[in-house]
Amino acid sequence: MKIETTRSQLLKFFSALFIAFFNCYGEIRKLPSGKQIWCQTVEEVVDAVKDSTEDTYFGAVLRSAKKGDQAHASRLCFFYSDMDFKDFQKGQKEAERVLSKFKLRPSIINHTGNGFHLYWLLKKPVEVTPDNRETLRGILKGLIAALNGDPSCCDLARILRVPGTLNLKKPENPKEIRIIHFQPELRYNLSDFDEFRQKSHLPNVKQLPSIDSRSIPAELKNLSHATYEF
Repeated sequence: MKIETTRSQLLKFFSALFIAFFNCYGEIRKLPSGKQIWCQTVEEVVDAVKDSTEDTYFGAVLRSAKKGDQAHASRLCFFYSDMDFKDFQKGQKEAERVLSKFKLRPSIINHTGNGFHLYWLLKKPVEVTPDNRETLRGILKGLIAALNGDPSCCDLARILRVPGTLNLKKPENPKEIRIIHFQPELRYNLSDFDEFRQKSHLPNVKQLPSIDSRSIPAELKNLSHATYEF
């Protein structure tokens, strides 16, 4: 399968995500081999994702050392969530309707072949500390609850798929990861997410009802056919 995402597009993508790399490491992880590549510039990140023979991921939160666990999650530059189409009664169309109703529009949306990866860029990075770690995880849990997202996406050690690489869960049917919405100038304050904070336990997430498609903004309709032009 031909990969359309260019180096220039990846540079724009990762530059939008990671606005403050200093004294931190970005992680690229290849699966199933488990190979980890540690980077300290956006250019190094882009160079590290070249090999598309494996599923390729990046660490959503920058690390304080060359370790990919939650204890070393150090700097959060954006909030994120993962909507799996299988978790919606009407699949992708229902996910699109739910997303269109959400009050905080994502800055970036990637289509993973089986769902959407969503990114809300922050105006200022947040340093992760023992005092705020659970607060940040609570916001991620709140986003999950509001969007019927993947419950595992509240982990600060979370890895997400790299656009322009392949989803190889089913090697006989590879799917390209595509950027379908890119609005890097749309950035939020940390306080914009206060209402989404959840306590230590994630509430039960139920199937969500249908939403009137007439109210969906035009730019968020038919995301399955969208590809952002840089």
